[in-house]
Amino acid sequence: MRMRTRGTGYRRLTSRPRTLSGVATLEMAVCLPMLVIITFCSIEAANFIYLKQSLTEAAYEAVRVATATGQNAGQGHRR
Repeated sequence: MRMRTRGTGYRRLTSRPRTLSGVATLEMAVCLPMLVIITFCSIEAANFIYLKQSLTEAAYEAVRVATATGQNAGQGHRR
């Protein structure tokens, strides 16, 4: 069994090698716009779903009022 001494083969973990000096900045420059786009797309999708639900509910209420007052489809459409 061979034992290695502590001083050989180990690099200091506190400093980065010079080849990785701008990698974090580059990763942020690539990932941040994608994250912003995904966020705004999610917000727009939620707004679309809310609008669709509001229109569905308005149509339901219009039909409910029209049928409760004894009107036919033509009178409910004009209202």
